[in-house]
Amino acid sequence: MQQFYGFPTDRITYVFMGSEEGIEKFYELSESTRYRNVLFQDVRTLLKITNGSFPVLVFMDNGTVIHEYGFRNMKEAEIRAFME
Repeated sequence: MQQFYGFPTDRITYVFMGSEEGIEKFYELSESTRYRNVLFQDVRTLLKITNGSFPVLVFMDNGTVIHEYGFRNMKEAEIRAFME
């Protein structure tokens, strides 16, 4: 969707769990646009924050969670509307 719609990169943050090397491998293999990112090494804390879902898209506005999408139930039209 990023390549097609060109969402503002300053509005996207990737959250990773694992290691810095894993992040580099992700970017290399996925050919994803590079976004700012946060690395969680404590998997339990991350899964607690995401209600046990990962990967997950979390849409926030001024620190308030607006909506969450699991990897398999993303709705392109809703995501596009939020990002615009």
